[in-house]
Amino acid sequence: MGSADPDNWEFDVLGPLAIRRNGRQVELAARMLRAVLVSLLLRPGEVVTAERLISHLWGAEAPPTARATLRNYVRRLRTALDSGLVQTAPEGYLLRVPHEAVDLHRFQRSIALAGRTSDPRAVKAHLTNALGLRRGPLFTGLDDLPIARDVGPAFEEQYLLAVENHAAASLSLGEHERILPALAEFTPRYPLRERLVALWMSALQRAGRRSEALEVYRRTRRQLVNELGVEPGEQLRQVHQQVLAEQDLTQGQQPLGQHVEGVRALAQLPTDIAEFTGRREELDGLRRLVADQRDGTATAVAVITGMAGVGKTRLAVHGAHSFLRDGEFTDAQLWLDLRGFDSDHEPVTPAEALERCLRFLGVPAAEIPTDEESRGALFRDRLAGKSALLLLDNAANEAQIRPLIPATPGCLVLVTSRRSLVGLTGAHVVRLSEFDREQAIGLLGTIAGEQIGQDPTVADRIAELCGDLPLAVALTGRRLRANPTWTARDLVEQLDNADRRLDRLSAGARSLRAVFDLSYLALPEQHRRLFRLLSLYPGKDFTADAASALAGIGFAEAETYLEDLADEHLLQHLTPGRYSFHDLIKPYARSSTHAEDDAEQRQEALERLFAHYIERAGAARGLLAPRLRSPIGDGTAPVYFTAHHEALAWCEAERDNLVASTRASADMGVPAAWQLPALLLSFYYLRSHWEDWRVTHRSALAAARSLADPHGEAVILRGLGVLHSDLQEFDESIRCHEQAQEIFTERADQHGMAWNLNNLGVVLVDLNRLDEADDTFQQALPLFRNCEDVYGEGICLNNLGDTQRRLNNPSRAAEHLAVAQELQRRQEDHNGLRYTLASLGDIHQDEGQYSEATGYYREAMDLSTRFGDHRATARIQSRLADALTCTGRAEDAAEAEKHRQAAAAAFEQLGDPQAGVARHTSATDEG
Repeated sequence: MGSADPDNWEFDVLGPLAIRRNGRQVELAARMLRAVLVSLLLRPGEVVTAERLISHLWGAEAPPTARATLRNYVRRLRTALDSGLVQTAPEGYLLRVPHEAVDLHRFQRSIALAGRTSDPRAVKAHLTNALGLRRGPLFTGLDDLPIARDVGPAFEEQYLLAVENHAAASLSLGEHERILPALAEFTPRYPLRERLVALWMSALQRAGRRSEALEVYRRTRRQLVNELGVEPGEQLRQVHQQVLAEQDLTQGQQPLGQHVEGVRALAQLPTDIAEFTGRREELDGLRRLVADQRDGTATAVAVITGMAGVGKTRLAVHGAHSFLRDGEFTDAQLWLDLRGFDSDHEPVTPAEALERCLRFLGVPAAEIPTDEESRGALFRDRLAGKSALLLLDNAANEAQIRPLIPATPGCLVLVTSRRSLVGLTGAHVVRLSEFDREQAIGLLGTIAGEQIGQDPTVADRIAELCGDLPLAVALTGRRLRANPTWTARDLVEQLDNADRRLDRLSAGARSLRAVFDLSYLALPEQHRRLFRLLSLYPGKDFTADAASALAGIGFAEAETYLEDLADEHLLQHLTPGRYSFHDLIKPYARSSTHAEDDAEQRQEALERLFAHYIERAGAARGLLAPRLRSPIGDGTAPVYFTAHHEALAWCEAERDNLVASTRASADMGVPAAWQLPALLLSFYYLRSHWEDWRVTHRSALAAARSLADPHGEAVILRGLGVLHSDLQEFDESIRCHEQAQEIFTERADQHGMAWNLNNLGVVLVDLNRLDEADDTFQQALPLFRNCEDVYGEGICLNNLGDTQRRLNNPSRAAEHLAVAQELQRRQEDHNGLRYTLASLGDIHQDEGQYSEATGYYREAMDLSTRFGDHRATARIQSRLADALTCTGRAEDAAEAEKHRQAAAAAFEQLGDPQAGVARHTSATDEG
């Protein structure tokens, strides 16, 4: 193995990474290899642990393969440089180069030398050398990696201090004219660094530009107050007074490094909320937490979480002030906006937050350490033994919070966030939802006063249109109060326009849309895309399956994104795995998708959703009505359900969404508008969901005709015919069947003709037109056989048998039913068999053979129960009760009464218009 002479190497990291060997440039193109090298260059000649390197490369999101990947990077780095330069140690790796080979360490050495002398010329010379090494920001090209976030701020602080000290040395040498251009260019980039501003003001004053110096101060003070909530520190105020007094700033300058007492700002809470209302239960929970922490051993932490506009900050501020009124936390009350959801600014880093807290606590800027760890230690030291309250508003994540938690009991940290922050172990979590209606109306009345009027229905309607969201209610109340000529009814009229409601929910410069923007814009792009597309979803709630289809992404990906959106409180959890929008979030998302996704993208998303529902509905139909051929294709639907009850449960859970999707597909004019209802007919038939059946099939019929799809039109007409028959609307049923038959005949669709004739025959039986019914079934039977539809043949034979029984031809009836039963048992067709068994029970009951009848009824009832056919089960149960009553046995009479009551309860629940009809002819939706 070869060895390299480390003195031949030079490494520059103060800007884009540059590598030179013997004066010649060495290229290292791979970004992750550069990141590994920079991590090693931070500590040349020292072992850098694998854990630290992994943290620099991936942070908290290190993959399971991180160690193996790191080893691969090191091997590649050795190949690119020299095998002897990067060495393996028991706990990690080290780079065999001296500190002088790295510009960063030469930079730090020059700074150290400047700090050891009081001679301004020497200070300036050392710092000139240091600043001359910088070619750009540290970690250029690696700024999105954790190493830049973890290490960069401390080195950036060193650089800024060097700039300030260089300027101070130059000023003390009377070189104000020389440094003014650099200060004028540099200081506006860091407008809140008070020492830098003071140096600039001093240079301007010495150059005779007093008015400019005063303007710099006014601008800086305004920013400090608006952004940090503090007044300028002592040093900056002193310079300001000297400029005002036109004093000679060449005299009495503060020597470099001399201690200046910091300004203390211990009462930082925003003003209490005068119009605060509601949230009594949540406030009581916080008071209990405060009471408990008095005897605790650690700082109490409460996380107030919820969607944008739900009142998290209002609760935190009001709660904090109530604690102060109770005499709690009198030593300090600090407030920080961590800007976790500010699209115009990066979230406040823990190091920045600690710096601000230390300044509030009176630590001079010159004494605040440069690294986060040391700042945290000093922060905890300053609060040791104190009773302090920290209100940390708009937290982005747990990492922002942890360094700001004091180590001493007697303190309270109140955190607000749109995220759940479940990683804060031991925190008391307050999950805020929208107000209940009474609270919403109460807030509206508190703000708008008498202007809300005396009609409670108007206030109720305003609260409803605001989705009971506190911010929306508050903005609406303020809007009403700001327009004294308006009435509450005027406001209702404005808010009733759903398309413009979000824009109406504003007051002054604040709007609900802008508040939602902060949450939305903080999302990664893939999350934003799913959020937008979900607004197109026709139903009220959705699962990861539907979201996956809508966005065209994998199920696991959709599941993760939905959880993330719920964690951001942009979606609501309804039940495990099922989500919904808040009433005001959905129109916001809808406006976003119309602004960012073109019409083609939106249509493709909905078509994917409809295709998903068609697949699922087809799979469910295959279990709810086995052996029926699909009305929309060859019936080879993917397997999504393993059992009949799973298919039924899915249909029930998605019932409203399926109706909504049918309407949406009809509005789009796509084939799904008739295909989806056609597949759902078996479900509607089994569960007697007549209204869903009617609504979906009416829109489906219009859609099929609009699409000029005769097959779809005929299938839907036949389904409507069965519906009208079930509802005893027989004339309309016959009309639908006749129209369907005409289309099937024109298309020479024997299978469609067979089932349509079968269903028409059932209507004729209900009308007691038995001879016509028998003739109709006789026409259907050979068509079933021609199509080799054994299931349909069995159904038709059962219907012929039942018709012959009604015509008082029991022998012919028995012949048909015997053939049907043999066919169905051979085919294991339990769906068709249950109808035939019930018909056989009827024959034996007619003949007075009650024991035999009960046997058939029991088996038929068992099969109907297994198929989830509540209506057929109740009808058979009613006939079973009749048969048991007729046996004359006391025990049968008791059982009969039990079945009769159960059947009556089922009929009442179903609202079955044919509750008392013993009917075992079978219509179906087969296509």
